[in-house]
Amino acid sequence: MKKPLLYETGLILLTQALALVTGYRMLNTLVSIDGKMVGLREATIMADTGSGIAFFITAIAISTLLIILLIKYLKKAIFFKGLFAYLILIGSDTVFGFLLGEPIGIVLAALMVALRFLKPIVAVQNLVLMIALAGVSAQLAMFFNTPTLILVLIAASIYDYIAVFKTKHMVKMFKGMMKQGVVLAMVIPTKGKFTDTVEGSITMKSEKKETRHMFIGSGDIAFPSILAVSVFAEYSLACAMAVMLGSLAGLLFDHIWVERNKRPMPALPAITFFSLLALGLAKLGGF
Repeated sequence: MKKPLLYETGLILLTQALALVTGYRMLNTLVSIDGKMVGLREATIMADTGSGIAFFITAIAISTLLIILLIKYLKKAIFFKGLFAYLILIGSDTVFGFLLGEPIGIVLAALMVALRFLKPIVAVQNLVLMIALAGVSAQLAMFFNTPTLILVLIAASIYDYIAVFKTKHMVKMFKGMMKQGVVLAMVIPTKGKFTDTVEGSITMKSEKKETRHMFIGSGDIAFPSILAVSVFAEYSLACAMAVMLGSLAGLLFDHIWVERNKRPMPALPAITFFSLLALGLAKLGGF
Protein backbone atom coordinates (compact mmCIF):
# COMPACT_ATOMS: atom_id res chain seq x y z
CA MET A 1 0.00 0.00 0.00
CA LYS A 2 3.01 2.33 -0.27
CA LYS A 3 2.06 3.67 -3.70
CA PRO A 4 -1.51 4.74 -2.73
CA LEU A 5 -0.15 6.50 0.36
CA LEU A 6 2.49 8.32 -1.68
CA TYR A 7 -0.17 9.34 -4.19
CA GLU A 8 -2.45 10.62 -1.40
CA THR A 9 0.43 12.57 0.12
CA GLY A 10 1.41 14.08 -3.22
CA LEU A 11 -2.14 15.18 -4.03
CA ILE A 12 -2.65 16.89 -0.69
CA LEU A 13 0.77 18.57 -0.75
CA LEU A 14 0.21 19.88 -4.27
CA THR A 15 -3.26 21.15 -3.38
CA GLN A 16 -1.99 22.96 -0.30
CA ALA A 17 1.04 24.35 -2.12
CA LEU A 18 -1.15 25.67 -4.92
CA ALA A 19 -3.53 27.17 -2.36
CA LEU A 20 -0.59 28.92 -0.67
CA VAL A 21 0.74 30.32 -3.94
CA THR A 22 -2.73 31.52 -4.92
CA GLY A 23 -3.25 32.92 -1.43
CA TYR A 24 0.06 34.79 -1.65
CA ARG A 25 -1.04 36.47 -4.86
CA MET A 26 -4.40 37.33 -3.33
CA LEU A 27 -2.75 38.79 -0.22
CA ASN A 28 -0.71 41.09 -2.44
CA THR A 29 -3.75 42.28 -4.35
CA LEU A 30 -5.04 45.77 -3.52
CA VAL A 31 -8.66 46.85 -3.78
CA SER A 32 -10.25 50.27 -3.40
CA ILE A 33 -12.62 50.97 -0.48
CA ASP A 34 -13.95 54.52 -0.21
CA GLY A 35 -11.06 55.73 -2.32
CA LYS A 36 -8.45 54.02 -0.12
CA MET A 37 -6.34 51.13 -1.39
CA VAL A 38 -6.24 48.20 1.04
CA GLY A 39 -5.26 44.54 0.86
CA LEU A 40 -7.84 42.06 -0.40
CA ARG A 41 -7.91 40.15 2.90
CA GLU A 42 -8.18 43.34 4.92
CA ALA A 43 -11.15 44.34 2.79
CA THR A 44 -12.99 41.03 3.02
CA ILE A 45 -12.07 39.40 6.35
CA MET A 46 -14.87 38.79 8.83
CA ALA A 47 -13.39 40.26 12.01
CA ASP A 48 -15.99 38.83 14.38
CA THR A 49 -15.10 35.22 15.26
CA GLY A 50 -18.63 34.46 16.42
CA SER A 51 -20.11 35.55 13.09
CA GLY A 52 -17.55 33.50 11.20
CA ILE A 53 -18.33 30.34 13.15
CA ALA A 54 -22.08 30.90 12.80
CA PHE A 55 -21.62 31.34 9.05
CA PHE A 56 -19.72 28.07 8.66
CA ILE A 57 -22.09 26.04 10.83
CA THR A 58 -25.13 27.45 9.03
CA ALA A 59 -23.57 26.81 5.62
CA ILE A 60 -22.72 23.20 6.50
CA ALA A 61 -26.19 22.53 7.95
CA ILE A 62 -28.05 24.03 4.98
CA SER A 63 -25.87 22.38 2.33
CA THR A 64 -26.14 18.97 4.04
CA LEU A 65 -29.93 19.18 4.31
CA LEU A 66 -30.23 20.42 0.73
CA ILE A 67 -28.09 17.61 -0.68
CA ILE A 68 -30.00 14.95 1.28
CA LEU A 69 -33.34 16.28 0.02
CA LEU A 70 -32.13 16.58 -3.56
CA ILE A 71 -30.71 13.05 -3.57
CA LYS A 72 -33.98 11.68 -2.18
CA TYR A 73 -36.48 13.62 -4.27
CA LEU A 74 -34.84 15.15 -7.35
CA LYS A 75 -32.78 12.22 -8.64
CA LYS A 76 -31.59 14.11 -11.73
CA ALA A 77 -27.88 13.79 -12.43
CA ILE A 78 -27.76 16.98 -14.51
CA PHE A 79 -28.47 19.13 -11.43
CA PHE A 80 -25.68 17.56 -9.34
CA LYS A 81 -23.27 17.74 -12.23
CA GLY A 82 -24.17 21.39 -12.67
CA LEU A 83 -23.25 22.13 -9.04
CA PHE A 84 -20.00 20.21 -9.46
CA ALA A 85 -19.20 22.12 -12.64
CA TYR A 86 -19.81 25.43 -10.84
CA LEU A 87 -17.42 24.42 -8.04
CA ILE A 88 -14.74 23.54 -10.58
CA LEU A 89 -15.30 26.79 -12.48
CA ILE A 90 -15.07 29.21 -9.55
CA GLY A 91 -12.19 27.35 -7.87
CA SER A 92 -10.12 27.02 -11.03
CA ASP A 93 -10.82 30.62 -12.07
CA THR A 94 -9.50 31.80 -8.69
CA VAL A 95 -6.22 29.95 -9.23
CA PHE A 96 -5.71 30.76 -12.90
CA GLY A 97 -7.10 34.27 -12.59
CA PHE A 98 -4.73 35.34 -9.82
CA LEU A 99 -1.72 33.51 -11.24
CA LEU A 100 -2.16 34.27 -14.95
CA GLY A 101 -4.71 37.08 -15.02
CA GLU A 102 -8.04 37.41 -16.79
CA PRO A 103 -9.47 36.52 -19.27
CA ILE A 104 -6.96 33.64 -19.34
CA GLY A 105 -8.23 32.48 -15.93
CA ILE A 106 -11.86 32.01 -16.90
CA VAL A 107 -10.93 30.37 -20.21
CA LEU A 108 -8.69 27.81 -18.49
CA ALA A 109 -11.34 27.27 -15.79
CA ALA A 110 -13.94 26.52 -18.47
CA LEU A 111 -11.48 24.08 -20.04
CA MET A 112 -11.14 22.33 -16.66
CA VAL A 113 -14.91 21.87 -16.51
CA ALA A 114 -15.00 20.54 -20.07
CA LEU A 115 -12.06 18.21 -19.42
CA ARG A 116 -13.68 16.72 -16.32
CA PHE A 117 -16.96 15.89 -18.06
CA LEU A 118 -15.54 14.88 -21.44
CA LYS A 119 -12.84 12.68 -19.90
CA PRO A 120 -14.21 11.56 -16.50
CA ILE A 121 -11.36 9.29 -15.45
CA VAL A 122 -9.56 9.11 -12.09
CA ALA A 123 -6.47 11.05 -13.21
CA VAL A 124 -8.53 13.93 -14.61
CA GLN A 125 -10.89 13.94 -11.60
CA ASN A 126 -7.96 14.39 -9.23
CA LEU A 127 -6.20 17.04 -11.31
CA VAL A 128 -9.31 19.17 -11.75
CA LEU A 129 -10.44 18.80 -8.14
CA MET A 130 -6.96 19.66 -6.88
CA ILE A 131 -6.99 22.98 -8.76
CA ALA A 132 -10.59 23.76 -7.76
CA LEU A 133 -10.04 23.02 -4.07
CA ALA A 134 -6.84 25.10 -4.02
CA GLY A 135 -8.77 28.08 -5.39
CA VAL A 136 -11.76 27.69 -3.07
CA SER A 137 -9.45 27.26 -0.05
CA ALA A 138 -7.41 30.37 -0.86
CA GLN A 139 -10.61 32.34 -1.39
CA LEU A 140 -12.22 31.29 1.91
CA ALA A 141 -8.99 32.03 3.80
CA MET A 142 -9.43 35.69 2.84
CA PHE A 143 -12.67 35.89 4.83
CA PHE A 144 -11.83 34.27 8.17
CA ASN A 145 -9.11 34.82 10.75
CA THR A 146 -7.08 31.95 12.19
CA PRO A 147 -8.86 31.68 15.59
CA THR A 148 -12.18 31.39 13.75
CA LEU A 149 -10.84 28.67 11.47
CA ILE A 150 -9.39 26.71 14.39
CA LEU A 151 -12.77 26.64 16.12
CA VAL A 152 -14.48 25.78 12.82
CA LEU A 153 -12.06 22.88 12.26
CA ILE A 154 -12.80 21.50 15.72
CA ALA A 155 -16.57 21.83 15.18
CA ALA A 156 -16.31 20.28 11.70
CA SER A 157 -14.30 17.37 13.12
CA ILE A 158 -16.98 16.65 15.70
CA TYR A 159 -19.63 16.84 12.98
CA ASP A 160 -17.57 14.53 10.74
CA TYR A 161 -17.31 11.94 13.50
CA ILE A 162 -21.07 12.03 14.18
CA ALA A 163 -21.99 12.02 10.47
CA VAL A 164 -19.83 8.98 9.67
CA PHE A 165 -20.00 6.84 12.82
CA LYS A 166 -23.32 7.81 14.42
CA THR A 167 -25.99 9.07 12.00
CA LYS A 168 -24.00 7.70 9.04
CA HIS A 169 -25.69 10.21 6.72
CA MET A 170 -22.30 11.33 5.36
CA VAL A 171 -21.69 7.88 3.87
CA LYS A 172 -25.23 7.80 2.43
CA MET A 173 -24.73 11.27 0.92
CA PHE A 174 -21.44 10.24 -0.64
CA LYS A 175 -22.92 7.10 -2.19
CA GLY A 176 -25.94 9.06 -3.39
CA MET A 177 -23.73 11.63 -5.11
CA MET A 178 -21.67 8.86 -6.69
CA LYS A 179 -24.79 7.35 -8.22
CA GLN A 180 -25.39 10.74 -9.86
CA GLY A 181 -21.89 10.64 -11.37
CA VAL A 182 -20.48 13.24 -8.97
CA VAL A 183 -17.53 12.30 -6.74
CA LEU A 184 -16.60 15.17 -4.41
CA ALA A 185 -13.37 13.46 -3.42
CA MET A 186 -9.90 12.58 -4.58
CA VAL A 187 -9.86 9.00 -5.88
CA ILE A 188 -6.89 6.86 -4.89
CA PRO A 189 -6.47 3.62 -6.86
CA THR A 190 -5.47 0.66 -4.71
CA LYS A 191 -6.11 -2.17 -7.13
CA GLY A 192 -7.85 0.01 -9.69
CA LYS A 193 -6.37 2.20 -12.42
CA PHE A 194 -5.98 5.91 -13.09
CA THR A 195 -7.94 5.36 -16.30
CA ASP A 196 -11.00 3.95 -14.52
CA THR A 197 -14.12 5.97 -15.27
CA VAL A 198 -15.31 7.98 -12.29
CA GLU A 199 -18.90 7.93 -13.50
CA GLY A 200 -18.96 4.18 -14.06
CA SER A 201 -16.39 1.71 -12.82
CA ILE A 202 -15.54 3.65 -9.66
CA THR A 203 -19.14 3.64 -8.45
CA MET A 204 -19.68 -0.06 -9.05
CA LYS A 205 -16.36 -1.31 -7.81
CA SER A 206 -16.42 0.80 -4.67
CA GLU A 207 -19.60 -0.99 -3.60
CA LYS A 208 -17.92 -4.38 -3.52
CA LYS A 209 -16.41 -5.77 -0.31
CA GLU A 210 -12.88 -5.46 -1.66
CA THR A 211 -12.70 -1.90 -2.93
CA ARG A 212 -10.39 -0.98 -5.79
CA HIS A 213 -10.24 2.68 -4.76
CA MET A 214 -9.95 4.84 -1.67
CA PHE A 215 -11.41 8.32 -1.31
CA ILE A 216 -10.28 11.54 0.37
CA GLY A 217 -13.23 13.87 0.88
CA SER A 218 -13.03 17.42 -0.44
CA GLY A 219 -13.51 18.85 3.05
CA ASP A 220 -10.62 16.77 4.40
CA ILE A 221 -8.36 18.51 1.88
CA ALA A 222 -9.95 21.97 1.88
CA PHE A 223 -10.12 22.65 5.63
CA PRO A 224 -6.39 22.27 6.38
CA SER A 225 -5.61 24.16 3.16
CA ILE A 226 -7.80 27.09 4.28
CA LEU A 227 -6.06 27.06 7.67
CA ALA A 228 -2.61 26.96 6.07
CA VAL A 229 -3.32 30.03 3.93
CA SER A 230 -4.79 31.92 6.90
CA VAL A 231 -1.81 31.03 9.09
CA PHE A 232 0.52 32.16 6.32
CA ALA A 233 -1.29 35.50 6.18
CA GLU A 234 -1.27 36.09 9.95
CA TYR A 235 1.87 34.34 11.19
CA SER A 236 4.52 33.01 8.84
CA LEU A 237 5.31 30.62 6.01
CA ALA A 238 7.00 28.31 8.54
CA CYS A 239 3.75 28.03 10.54
CA ALA A 240 1.82 27.35 7.33
CA MET A 241 4.30 24.60 6.46
CA ALA A 242 3.80 23.14 9.93
CA VAL A 243 0.05 22.96 9.32
CA MET A 244 0.71 21.20 6.03
CA LEU A 245 3.01 18.64 7.66
CA GLY A 246 0.53 18.13 10.48
CA SER A 247 -2.28 17.42 8.01
CA LEU A 248 -0.07 14.81 6.35
CA ALA A 249 0.53 13.15 9.72
CA GLY A 250 -3.24 13.03 10.18
CA LEU A 251 -3.61 11.56 6.71
CA LEU A 252 -1.11 8.83 7.56
CA PHE A 253 -3.07 7.99 10.71
CA ASP A 254 -6.30 7.82 8.69
CA HIS A 255 -4.67 5.67 6.00
CA ILE A 256 -3.42 3.13 8.53
CA TRP A 257 -6.82 3.02 10.27
CA VAL A 258 -8.71 2.40 7.02
CA GLU A 259 -6.26 -0.31 5.98
CA ARG A 260 -6.71 -2.15 9.26
CA ASN A 261 -10.48 -1.73 9.62
CA LYS A 262 -11.58 -1.85 5.95
CA ARG A 263 -14.43 0.62 6.39
CA PRO A 264 -15.06 4.37 6.02
CA MET A 265 -13.84 6.66 8.77
CA PRO A 266 -14.11 10.39 9.51
CA ALA A 267 -10.75 11.68 8.28
CA LEU A 268 -11.02 15.25 9.56
CA PRO A 269 -10.59 14.63 13.34
CA ALA A 270 -7.08 13.21 12.96
CA ILE A 271 -6.12 15.78 10.31
CA THR A 272 -7.34 18.59 12.57
CA PHE A 273 -5.60 17.23 15.67
CA PHE A 274 -2.21 16.87 14.02
CA SER A 275 -2.51 20.16 12.10
CA LEU A 276 -3.25 22.12 15.27
CA LEU A 277 -0.57 20.23 17.19
CA ALA A 278 2.00 21.13 14.53
CA LEU A 279 0.86 24.77 14.51
CA GLY A 280 1.14 24.94 18.30
CA LEU A 281 4.64 23.49 18.27
CA ALA A 282 5.68 25.93 15.52
CA LYS A 283 4.40 28.89 17.55
CA LEU A 284 6.12 27.64 20.69
CA GLY A 285 9.31 27.30 18.66
CA GLY A 286 9.11 30.96 17.70
CA PHE A 287 8.42 30.47 14.01
